Amino acid sequence: MKSFNELMTQGVGDLERGDARSACANFKRALKKNKNNPDALHLLGLAEHYMGQSSRAIHSIKKALRFSGKNVQYLNNLGQIEMAAGLLESAVSTYSEALKNAPNQIEVMNNLGNALIELDRAAEAICFLERAHQIAPQYLPAAYNLARAYFCLEEFEKPVLLCEEVLKADSNYPDVRTLLGLAYHRIRRTAEGIKVLNDAIAIYPHDPEPFRNLILIFDEAGRSKEALETVERALTAFPDMPDFIERQAVFYQRLGDFAEAAARARELTGYPGWRGSGYVMLSHMRALTTDEGDLKDIQKLLNAPGLEDTERADLNFALYALEDGAGNWDEAFNYLSTANNLMRKQRPFDAGELKRLHDDKIIQFTDDMIKAPRPFEDGHPSVVFIVGMPRSGSTLIERILASHPQTMSVGEASALIEVEHKIGLVDLHPNSQDELDAKICDARKAYFDQLPPVPSHCDFLIDKQLSNYRNVGLINLIFPESRIIHAVRDPMASGFSCYEQRFTEGQEFSFDLDNIGTYSIELMRMMNHWKAISNVPILDVLYEEIVQSQRDMTEKILAYCGMPWDESCLRFFMSGGEVRTASSVQVRQPLYKDKIASWQRYESKLGALKRVISHGS
Repeated sequence: MKSFNELMTQGVGDLERGDARSACANFKRALKKNKNNPDALHLLGLAEHYMGQSSRAIHSIKKALRFSGKNVQYLNNLGQIEMAAGLLESAVSTYSEALKNAPNQIEVMNNLGNALIELDRAAEAICFLERAHQIAPQYLPAAYNLARAYFCLEEFEKPVLLCEEVLKADSNYPDVRTLLGLAYHRIRRTAEGIKVLNDAIAIYPHDPEPFRNLILIFDEAGRSKEALETVERALTAFPDMPDFIERQAVFYQRLGDFAEAAARARELTGYPGWRGSGYVMLSHMRALTTDEGDLKDIQKLLNAPGLEDTERADLNFALYALEDGAGNWDEAFNYLSTANNLMRKQRPFDAGELKRLHDDKIIQFTDDMIKAPRPFEDGHPSVVFIVGMPRSGSTLIERILASHPQTMSVGEASALIEVEHKIGLVDLHPNSQDELDAKICDARKAYFDQLPPVPSHCDFLIDKQLSNYRNVGLINLIFPESRIIHAVRDPMASGFSCYEQRFTEGQEFSFDLDNIGTYSIELMRMMNHWKAISNVPILDVLYEEIVQSQRDMTEKILAYCGMPWDESCLRFFMSGGEVRTASSVQVRQPLYKDKIASWQRYESKLGALKRVISHGS
């Protein structure tokens, strides 16, 4: 019969060979001889972890700690097992306990920093990771995780330096190129970022993450064709990755190839967890089958056990589209309200916070501040900002303008919003006028620096970030030569169109009729304020007027922007380029007048929306 030490030695050997099952058996036999031996309990926990038995592993190591005191190695391993089991808060507590007993243990500091990053507490993580990096600069995991933490805080220069430092020490360090490529892009060294990510793909062909970041870079740079090519490369290497199939469908749709987009979306409906997304995409492209095939399939999926709320919502949005197309209004609205109720739980909206934000903007930007002219002669094109309520014809206006040979659209650019935060334009009360002027010049340069290169023929940029309605004060300061177009539509029509649209990100107000009405009223409150004080002209463009009098309204829009007449603007649906909004299908077709009042078939069910809008007006 083997002794305790022999069983322990055999168990350790089993672990080293990767035979966790045999190791587990040997450590259990050892514990029969020495019931509460902490080393045996600790090693048993590790063996159970390798067997996928996280709960048992945690129990065993915690028991070991009761008999060993605060053993740092045990605590560190316990934290790692808790991390693997998704128990991040417990892992943070465990690592913190370990550091009380060994304050300079760099591995524990690194692991604690990693756990804090996963909990979106990057600022706290930096305290521990910086300390570990200072104690042991050669310890690369701390340097890499420190880069991750700074990246989370959008301090992109530091991740670049840290990742370069790691690669210099170990050119094969995993994952570092994946992070470095995206960090290069964030500091406008996009070409280097693309190269680094292509290198990562070549070095680590079995890792999908470099592909994901390369696709993201092309996407953010407005290079959808190259993004699509990269997705197709990724699918060659990873043919069953549903997120790549979803990206492929999105890029085909943006580029106007709806047949291919629909084929990929149809493929997506075969993947659990992605089926709802696939059916919603098909509904957006009007590609759901009109017979009962899709209807029965979706209804069957809704009864499947373990369905997540987000996918359940998507399936209900798809059923709404099917029943709406069939003219079954009551059934359609039931599905639509179910879908929105589910989404509202996932993505809540705070109407009070929106009102406070607007109040702050009104106080911040006074009449005197924004009417002090600051001419700029820096050679940049004029910017036409399109603002307003979603689903109010903004994409139609953008496509009309983007069809003009002297323009380039930058889509729903986040540049102005990012500039506002990074340069400190939230608080415009500097010590002197010179300081304010310098801030404004820096902000103007930063805005244009974030945009794609502008071709030589371009005299006008089109920025369709609708939420810039809040930033009309900033636009007056930074772009005094610009023009602002306010897309306007019957609030019941735009409100219901928001309610029936499954926005993939942002627009959290759109999942509740009361919130839609509040958002609409608040937006009009801000626009009325700006119209009273803005030095930059603001033109209201009514969607209904464009539909009824396309040529007259196109002439009016072009004249307002200072653009010469061009017939191509009437054929906006024939122009190339990508469309990133929910209107990607509609704006590639001629205008149809019968779409204006489609909300009226549901009017009896929209009392909450009508009440808020009527009260606000």
